[in-house]
Amino acid sequence: MSKRGVNDIDDFIELKQLIAIVKTVEPYYEYEPWKRIRDRALLALLALTGCRISELLSVLKSQVEIQDEWVIIRNILTLKRWKRKYERYLDAEGIQRKRCIWKEREHILVDKPLPRKGILACLTNIFLEYYDIAKKGPLFDISRGRAWQIVNRLTGKWCHYFRSQRISFLVNSIRSDVRVGKMMGIKNVQTLAHYDKGSWEGFKEELEG
Repeated sequence: MSKRGVNDIDDFIELKQLIAIVKTVEPYYEYEPWKRIRDRALLALLALTGCRISELLSVLKSQVEIQDEWVIIRNILTLKRWKRKYERYLDAEGIQRKRCIWKEREHILVDKPLPRKGILACLTNIFLEYYDIAKKGPLFDISRGRAWQIVNRLTGKWCHYFRSQRISFLVNSIRSDVRVGKMMGIKNVQTLAHYDKGSWEGFKEELEG
């Protein structure tokens, strides 16, 4: 079964088009220009990191480390990661099944690098414009519902659109589900197969030996 995000999104677009979506949005705050900067930064980070909305809203300004060639957001808590214990049982028809009897959230922290050079640097710069004016504490001091409204109103998309686009780009460029899984905090790397949009033509050099 494919993931919900893959089912909802059948237009995996080129990186330049994704950048254009973020760069050309027109935030609608006429009298509060800092909110325009904030909203564009939110979209830029969704596109750059592939984080879930809730994960970005948990990030503090103090977690951002600015380097010469990279901006690194340290220790983002990955959500939807659980340790589970199951037990097997027989149902009324004598069929063996299993049910979860215990679960505990896994504390998985990942770093998200934002490039200051190359094609994605323009999105990093959009974020840095907001970083310079953001107050201490949460980077985005807004509710989850409000963040969803911002994404939908500005782009017509839902927030997981950007996550799926980011995962698709990484899967089809890095070509290692294990590495992409570690970068994105994804436990079951088999789910990444749904994002592979490549064909044999993209592996001509490898096939030639």
